[in-house]
Amino acid sequence: MYRRFVIATLLIAISGIVALGVPFGFAVTHLIRSEVVRSADERATTIAVSIDADLRNGETITPDTVLGYESHDQVVEITPLNQAAIAVGDAHHGSLVWSRRITSELGAQVRVGITETSLAGRANRAWLLVAALAAGGVMVALVVATILARRTSRPFIGVADTAHRLAHGDVSARATSDSGITELDGIATALNTAAERITQLVAGERRFTLDASHQLRTPLTALTIRLDEIAHTDDLDTARREANAAIGHADRLLDSITELLTISRRHRNDADSEPVDLGRLVYQHVRLFEPAFHHVDRAVSVDTLGDTTLLCSNGAVGQALNVLLDNSLVHGHGDVTIDVEDLHSGVRIRVSDQGPTPTVTTDTDSALGLPLARTLIDAEGGHLTLLAAPHTTYEIFMPRRGRPDLEQG
Repeated sequence: MYRRFVIATLLIAISGIVALGVPFGFAVTHLIRSEVVRSADERATTIAVSIDADLRNGETITPDTVLGYESHDQVVEITPLNQAAIAVGDAHHGSLVWSRRITSELGAQVRVGITETSLAGRANRAWLLVAALAAGGVMVALVVATILARRTSRPFIGVADTAHRLAHGDVSARATSDSGITELDGIATALNTAAERITQLVAGERRFTLDASHQLRTPLTALTIRLDEIAHTDDLDTARREANAAIGHADRLLDSITELLTISRRHRNDADSEPVDLGRLVYQHVRLFEPAFHHVDRAVSVDTLGDTTLLCSNGAVGQALNVLLDNSLVHGHGDVTIDVEDLHSGVRIRVSDQGPTPTVTTDTDSALGLPLARTLIDAEGGHLTLLAAPHTTYEIFMPRRGRPDLEQG
């Protein structure tokens, strides 16, 4: 960025200097030419007056008389009345720029010519002056551009360094957000917010890892011991007893995992939540399952009532919906009806099929994913329950929380 800033500033400066310097040089050249011609007119007038004085004194205008008006860079041409023109100076020195032809009172005509070489020399000196000023302007622009580039690029370098440190795992890196550049300060603030969020996530992952290592070690060890007993026994009663014990340890292991997930999700803040239209979310997930239901000649219908938008985790509720839809597809019967309703205090989602309601709660837990679905909804502050209804009906209730404009329903 530093180099680009300097180059851009220099290009702007050079463009301005060229745009102004070239016309200025031509203007100075024209001014010099006009001034030389004007000076030649004045000299021709002066010579005409002098020639009249000589004629009044009875002198004859000869080449020797005209020699007194000779100049090294000019040609003087005098034409007395009724005489041939007399010229002094290098009349054959290239092209000449002539003054006006001045006629004296006694009829003598005088004009002065200036050589193009003399004019070119003066014009070249003017162009050299313009070039020197332009070079000085470029040098000043380079110095100013260097100073401004350093001051401007310093905060960008700081933000880039912070991003680099974050990318390499230094979650303590923070960017300065008081550079005075609104856009850059916004980027720095967003980067700092992301760094804070990363710090929280890393801390949460570390807590979850530590909790898991402590909480799961004991039930896993006990489960391994029971399975080992089953593998080494020939007694059917002993095998059954050890299998039942293993199942108990597996249940406790599942409870431990559920508890760890709940604790881990409890540490997250409202930054994980966003306004989610649960009615629309249900439609999106139903579309994913419609081909599978159609394949077995079953239908899924959705009915939405009221404002179904609230703060929650889009992913958590979506995963729970997937579990319920998959459970209805595999274990349910008949068409599936999903009702999404605004209850003002929250939003209720009911997933029903035509199958009979399980009579024992543990039977429902045997369906793959239902314990995880409960954990996900509980972590969001909601509830997933099996209703006492003629047909299998699961209900998800998500409370309104976090923002007043979403709490009004």
